[in-house]
Amino acid sequence: MTNITSQFPTKLKFVGLSLLVPLGICFLTIRPARACSPQPGSRPAPLEERVRSTPYVFAGTVTQANGEVLTLRVDRYFKGKGPRFLRLSGFNQHSCHDFITETGGRYLFFAERGERGGWNAVYDGAFGSVESWSREIAAELREIEIGRNAPPSSLPRSVANAVKRAAGRETGRSPARISILNAEPRTWSDRCLGLPFPDRGCLRATVEGWRVAVRAGNQQRVYRTDARGSMVYPERSESVTSVPQDVVEAVKRKATQTFGIERDRLQIASAVPQTWPNGCLGLQFRDRACTQALVEGWRIELHLGNPGILSRDERGNGVMVQLREPKQRFIYRTDSRGGAIYLENGVEVLPASVREAAFAAATRKTRLSRDRLKITDAFPRVWDGCLGVYETPRQPCTKITIFGWQVVVEGSNDRLLVYHTNGDGSDTRLNVNTSRLVPEDAARPRRRLLFRLHPLDALRRSWNERGRIVARK
Repeated sequence: MTNITSQFPTKLKFVGLSLLVPLGICFLTIRPARACSPQPGSRPAPLEERVRSTPYVFAGTVTQANGEVLTLRVDRYFKGKGPRFLRLSGFNQHSCHDFITETGGRYLFFAERGERGGWNAVYDGAFGSVESWSREIAAELREIEIGRNAPPSSLPRSVANAVKRAAGRETGRSPARISILNAEPRTWSDRCLGLPFPDRGCLRATVEGWRVAVRAGNQQRVYRTDARGSMVYPERSESVTSVPQDVVEAVKRKATQTFGIERDRLQIASAVPQTWPNGCLGLQFRDRACTQALVEGWRIELHLGNPGILSRDERGNGVMVQLREPKQRFIYRTDSRGGAIYLENGVEVLPASVREAAFAAATRKTRLSRDRLKITDAFPRVWDGCLGVYETPRQPCTKITIFGWQVVVEGSNDRLLVYHTNGDGSDTRLNVNTSRLVPEDAARPRRRLLFRLHPLDALRRSWNERGRIVARK
């Protein structure tokens, strides 16, 4: 009897342990997704505080959910700037209430860039990293934005106007449509306002000034100024120094090849990492298919010529560096290694002769006036002797390299004409296979060109009885 009573508690312990182990396993399999809980009495941070403390705030729609990684389509950036499509990591691990496993939902996201350039979710402790999009959130964001857009009363008007003019030159917007987001007084260590200029010397001197953030449309830019706004420099993005040199050289080679510009005259104005939505880097090519996969890469803007000039102030004291409006800019999209490089603003920089040739050809084809036609796309291309236009699949073409353009002209009645040209537009051909014509355009016969012999040549030639022209000796 004694043995039974002494062994009974031990058996109970084993039974209890055997029951607790499966329960513990079951508990562990359920809890990781909700492995946190707010502290008693804690509250989520106000939206304004979260916006102020987070580098990137944007509204977006979930297009793909894969565990802790969400693929998003960004609808609007409220703070910071970035790509249209991106992958955001760190979900469904730390939050207690905002598990996202389905696509189509729209949220307000808070994010930061990781050490390797990836995007990570920023959490408000146990209260999650996103806010479900609603009218209330939109109204609160508008109030926050109005408060941030109000220029500081201490910022001199001359500085504010100088910064707006500089931002207007860079973005192509009217200074009246540019808003000042923030302005901080700063003391700079040299006449270059603390910015690196490898091609010029900077006088070491203490310069009082400002660091001003502005918004131009959906772009945000930061400028450094002196106290009066006589010197205004754009802060170069940190990504300019992190973009691989091989990518920079490849983009400059492409610009030199297309426009015949010396590489030394091309300078990087900005280089922003991007996540492109497909293999065509978000561009639409009429004659090629695009792989449907996200591509990491860069958006690089080149300016022609040196944007800085040296001059002296009104009193002749010191050397000032002022902005010069760039004569031309070239915006390229690339992949991460520079293997794929496409010009984004081809319509803007299309040579005048090619533009006129495309309009003239479209006018002849459609009988539409110039004001009813519009060039919507233009991409530099490398053609063979047929300029990429083939009447038959096995049409023989000269194996030569012709640098030219693909120009898309749109007109009324949903017309779309795709022209292939050589470098100066003197040879312009319609790609019927990729164009969209109305029946009267397709049925309109081609005009035949009639060539007449010069009178002296006519006198030196005669017809023989077989109908062939024989040159008379």
